[in-house]
Formats: sequence, C-alpha cells, structure tokens
Amino acid sequence: MKKVFLSLLLVVVTLVSAAQTKNDSIIFKSNSEGFFKTESGTNYYVIPFAGKKAHDLYNDLLCRVAKVFKSPENVTEKMVEDRAIIINAQVNELVEAFGSVREWFDFFYRFEFNFKDGKIRVNAPDIVGGRIRLGARTMQHASFYPDNFVLTQLIEDDATKVPILEKYLNDILTYITYGNPEDENW
Repeated sequence: MKKVFLSLLLVVVTLVSAAQTKNDSIIFKSNSEGFFKTESGTNYYVIPFAGKKAHDLYNDLLCRVAKVFKSPENVTEKMVEDRAIIINAQVNELVEAFGSVREWFDFFYRFEFNFKDGKIRVNAPDIVGGRIRLGARTMQHASFYPDNFVLTQLIEDDATKVPILEKYLNDILTYITYGNPEDENW
C-alpha cells in the first residue's frame, strides 16, 4: 500500500515540480470527521489575482485542468462560463498484492472553483465516495463507501496515509490554481 501512495505522490510532485512558496500553495488538512479545512478553519481559500478579469482566470484554470486530466471533458461538470468550474474525478490505484489476490483502493473526489474579477475561490476538496476491491482481476468483491466515510475510515485504519492523500489533493489544487511558471517559458 505504501508503494502505491508513494508512486501517487511522485506523480503529483512532478506535476508541481516548480518550487512554490507557502504563499503560492493551497493547503487543506483533514479533520477527524473526514472533512478538509484550511489552517484558519475555513473550508475555502480566496486567491487574489490583481488586475485579472474573471474571464481570463476561468480560461487559464480550464487550460491547466486540460493538462492534469487525460479527458478533461469527462471530469469538468456544471461549468458556468466565467463563474464556476466543478471537477469530479477519481483515483484508481493498485494498493497491495497477495499472490494472485489484489486489493485496490479507489476514491472519488470533487474540486470546486468560483471566479470573480481579481480572485478565485478554491473550495476544500470533497471525497465523494470510494471503494475497496478484493480479488483477482476477473472476480472481485467491492465495498463502496459514501462521502466522508472514506477519509474517516482511512484515518482509523492507517493515519500515516492521510498526509499522502492530503498532499496529493493539495498539489493538484495548487497546480490547477497557480499553474507552473515553467509552462509559460516555451
């Protein structure tokens, strides 16, 4: 299980390879109820972008979504042009293998961004469901867990994995919101 989370972390770290200061990072931490909050206790950040119109912020963010997801049209839902983008995506990863029996852990998450002239509101990520699948590739038994139960169960079962999950989600949010300055140097 450690290998999968570490490989997941490496993928995200390469996405956000440009050095980012703490001020240019989005950091949400999970709480014991399975929800994410900022260090100040809110469930959102308002990121200022002085002099930028909502239309430009919206289009910039949409371009970065297209770089992160293979099929951005499948994850971007309920978009209101120049006002909001909602992303519903999932992580599918092999967790552990015991001979021919494998354990898979999938989770589904949701990001929401709102736009006004000069700022973006980044809401805390939601874990909207997850499942653990056991068995060979052709025959599997799956248990589905709704909403924040996935995170609370992970906290209960193995709290050492929670910071890895937080970093994964925070790194994607940071990249989608701020981008990578090196992407502009072509």
